[in-house]
Amino acid sequence: MSIDNLISGSGVYGIINYTAGTAYIGSAVRFSKRWNEHKNKLRKNIHENKKLQNSWNKYGEESFDFTILEMVEDKSKLLNVEQEWLDKTIPARHKVLNIMFTACGTYGMRHSEETKKQMSISRKGRKKPPFTAEHCQKLSLAKKGKKLPPQTLEDRKKKSIALKGNKNAVGATRSAETRARMSIAQKLRFSK
Repeated sequence: MSIDNLISGSGVYGIINYTAGTAYIGSAVRFSKRWNEHKNKLRKNIHENKKLQNSWNKYGEESFDFTILEMVEDKSKLLNVEQEWLDKTIPARHKVLNIMFTACGTYGMRHSEETKKQMSISRKGRKKPPFTAEHCQKLSLAKKGKKLPPQTLEDRKKKSIALKGNKNAVGATRSAETRARMSIAQKLRFSK
């Protein structure tokens, strides 16, 4: 079955590594969306399933294929059908890339208003910590010796024309009031 024909289909799928003979089993409300989510994370090397990620890194994208195992019309039964497929893998668990063998998901889950409020409160005031001096030193060392590509006079003129009139461009003049507000904002940001 082609994934292109089943953009809005839901059910149980497998991500099959034909080279290694392994598979990952999951369920999706929309096959194409889920496959794209997996591919994007795997390509960026940030997939939460390390077994699947390691297999992807070792064998390469061309070794994998997305296969629809079973269509499920009633989305409320998705997890039950996925669990049936996972149960079928018991004799060959060494060939399955799933970390958990219990189907679970968040489809249809809604946070209560109280939970939303608590989540909001817990995130207020949270800021990214500034880089440590050691981290800045490492960044600096990594860039040392790297040269920018040479620019021709024509390149410089094009860049200059593009930046003219852009008040946010580097080197553009800002009012004293704007600079003062930016300074205060930066001090507040790094004082916490």
